[in-house]
Amino acid sequence: MGTDNYNIIYDEAVNDYIYSDKTEWEIEDFFQPYINWALNKIQHLYQKNNLLRKNFEENLLVNLIDISIGSLILELNIHKLDQKLEGESKFDRLKNFIRKISIKKNREFFYNDYPILKEYTCKKLIYLTDFYTEIYNRYNSEYFQLNKQFNMPVFQEIEQIQFDKGDSHNRGRSVCILVYGTNKIVYKPKRSCTPALNNYLAWFENKDITFKFKTAKVLNCDKYCWEEFIERKSCDTLQEVNDFYYHLGGLLGVLYSINGIDYHNENIIANGKNPVLIDNETLFTSNFNTEVPIKIYPNNILSTGILPFNAFLNAEGNGIDISGVFGKSQLLPRKIPILKNITSDEIKYAYEEAYSEEKENVVKLKNISVKLQRKHVDYFISGFSRILNIIIINKKELINECKLLNIFKDNIYRVLLRNTQTYSDILKNLKHPDMIISASQRKFF
Repeated sequence: MGTDNYNIIYDEAVNDYIYSDKTEWEIEDFFQPYINWALNKIQHLYQKNNLLRKNFEENLLVNLIDISIGSLILELNIHKLDQKLEGESKFDRLKNFIRKISIKKNREFFYNDYPILKEYTCKKLIYLTDFYTEIYNRYNSEYFQLNKQFNMPVFQEIEQIQFDKGDSHNRGRSVCILVYGTNKIVYKPKRSCTPALNNYLAWFENKDITFKFKTAKVLNCDKYCWEEFIERKSCDTLQEVNDFYYHLGGLLGVLYSINGIDYHNENIIANGKNPVLIDNETLFTSNFNTEVPIKIYPNNILSTGILPFNAFLNAEGNGIDISGVFGKSQLLPRKIPILKNITSDEIKYAYEEAYSEEKENVVKLKNISVKLQRKHVDYFISGFSRILNIIIINKKELINECKLLNIFKDNIYRVLLRNTQTYSDILKNLKHPDMIISASQRKFF
């Protein structure tokens, strides 16, 4: 979409908005014209569904604040230095700043100084409204197939769409979770490789009855899929904890055999005694020459991401373990920016120490997280060894006779040319005011 089209969207949003004469202004009020524009575009989706409308507003507001807040804080501080802020208190000064900058004429002056932000904002409006519409229409039109595949209840309206459950691609699309009543289902804007992997796991189960891998059900469609929501559950007995690690070791062997990588602690769910793989798009990984070396070692078991390794290293070489066997809370190796003083003209980002949240790959016993012990390692190694023995004993059948690996050939796999932190840093830096002010600086970056 060209710049002219973005200007049309901006003009529609701003010109059609009726500005309030209220005196209590908050940062959220600056974005109300855009939210109203988007709500008008998808009003047919929520006419009888206030929960979905509220959910859409919240998601859109979070996205708009995320891309704009740095520029708004910079502009606020410029006004402060120029002594243009009005108000007796620091709280009043922020309210007056938001009120003034929200006026159409001043809003245009603001975007003249931050030209990329205007286009960026309009893109968010288009991408999120399109994505909501896409999900809503597909859920409603395919409910019969979903009911059949996942044994879903009588039709229920979507109440909530939880975004940011994975990296975004292709006009802001990402993995998301749909909530309807007490139930959930996962929507992925790409076809899933999980059915092929499930068949591969079933072959191992037929060779050794000690393995019973739990897998997610999938309904693959044209260029997207629906996937069973896997919930973290607790084990009831010590033996179930042992079974968890036995099967996790088995999964390590299976993934190692097909060069599966990126199975860190966010891609495995501890569903009682069952470790369940939930993101299976990085199989059959090869070695690629890249401008920046990456820590992926094909044919090396460490590449799976399941065994302990440190990531997000700081200047001192300290990091955190994000492997598939570890998911406890840890002190992050770098201070992270946290928004402070959000109701006053002293609003700012402050870098503070923070801890990661415990991940859902951590097995629980009677709702208490289990600490990895030596006996668990023994079960883990046993599961891994048995899988490798199956491969060695049945190598001829696996490769030549049953042509089992052919089940993977029609899938599209993801190639990781950089680690996740690199991609995250790029996206975060693109929201910095320096990148919003200058198009040439943004392109250079």
